[in-house]
Amino acid sequence: MSSTTERARGQALPIVVLGLTVLLGAGALAMDTGMMILERRNQQNAADAAAMAGARYVTTNQSKARSVATDIATANGFTQGLDSADVRIEVPPTSGQFATWPNAIQVRISTNRPSVLAAVLGFLDWDVGAGATAASLDEVGGPFSILAIEPSVCEAMKIAGTGRIVANGNIQVNSDCPTSALKRQAGGSVSVTAAGAKCNVRGGIQNEGGDPALLDCDPVTGAPVVPDPLKDLPDVKPPNAPLPAVQEGGTNKKVPNGCPGSNNPATTASPATCQFPSNYKDTTWRLYPGMYPGGLKLQGGTFLLEPGVYYLGGGGLDITGNGTYTQTVDAATSTYGGGVLFYNTELPNDRLQSAASSPLGALKLDGSSANINLLPLDASSGFYQIFNGLVIYQDRNFAYGGDDLTINGNASIGMDVRGTIYLPDGDVKVNGNLGGLVMDQVIAKTFDALGNGGDILALKDTDYIYKFTAAGLVE
Repeated sequence: MSSTTERARGQALPIVVLGLTVLLGAGALAMDTGMMILERRNQQNAADAAAMAGARYVTTNQSKARSVATDIATANGFTQGLDSADVRIEVPPTSGQFATWPNAIQVRISTNRPSVLAAVLGFLDWDVGAGATAASLDEVGGPFSILAIEPSVCEAMKIAGTGRIVANGNIQVNSDCPTSALKRQAGGSVSVTAAGAKCNVRGGIQNEGGDPALLDCDPVTGAPVVPDPLKDLPDVKPPNAPLPAVQEGGTNKKVPNGCPGSNNPATTASPATCQFPSNYKDTTWRLYPGMYPGGLKLQGGTFLLEPGVYYLGGGGLDITGNGTYTQTVDAATSTYGGGVLFYNTELPNDRLQSAASSPLGALKLDGSSANINLLPLDASSGFYQIFNGLVIYQDRNFAYGGDDLTINGNASIGMDVRGTIYLPDGDVKVNGNLGGLVMDQVIAKTFDALGNGGDILALKDTDYIYKFTAAGLVE
């Protein structure tokens, strides 16, 4: 009996040892596999972020694209040669379906990690790797017609009166106000016409007064915030003084003081508003781009705006008055075309070594009295090319006390302000006035539409709006 028991014990021992070995091996593989999966996930996150960051620069500065991607990989824990990490950044990619594509960047990260428990099974280390490819996509203008970027104020977008907004793109409101980030009231209406476009609102929507169906879009609350897509856009470089204003028709008049070509033109040392008052309404003038220290007021006359940047160094812009007609033209012609950018900023004492100052002024395009037709900047070369598609840009360092920009539609003829209006810290108020007010895109702190029976058309026409480079993962 004793020998039988001893034989049984002797047979069980190898089985137990074998079972323990299998269990230990399975546990070792499970633990090491889990760590390998975690390592690969960290690598993938780092590669995705690095490729996305670098893709913003592949079409303009490949060296910077590589540098930025390297920095992002390092920030996420993977530095070439450190702790067995191999970080490879290729512009253009060297493998995959986007190999040799010049607008793409490839990031591959790999490591060799020692096993923790699997060494008992002969697995001494693991090779782990991940990769991502991102591309600088075709230049786009964002998926929105109107973007209110203010993060917290209530009524960041407000539609009232009896007018109608017709948007050919998303309406995006970043405010997290829980009750009325977007507010529609009275007879004001919103219609979003593009396929799949929505009213995306981070906070709440208040839809009251009149027929609730006047909010004619797919309303989405709790929507993700859309960051300011132009937050990295630089200030406009101050230009030289404009060429003298030239009279091209009507009763002979002198160039008003403060205007280029007058006896006392404005300078940065002595800023003054260039103002054409109402008694100039029967005259025609050609104006040129450049520095306007003290701002620009066109309150009577016909004005042909030569292409370029109109730098408003304080004083703002006011186009108003019966008998005022303003349009952009092709260079040296009277043909509607060309394109301008009104850049609104201050001219403080220490700016441009000026001896005097001129504070920020409001922007007013009063189509209820004046006829205004503007095309956005379309500079073919040089520094200003990066602002193509912008028609109004307000310095992000300043804001006006009231409405920074007021646009009034025209009851009889209509009014066109094409391109992208960009006021990163400014408030935009748009009033339809029986007729049509044609716009393309607005990016501003807040947006108010107080219509009076007219249509405010936000066309989001890609032929006109600002086009920024979008970076996206492609592989």
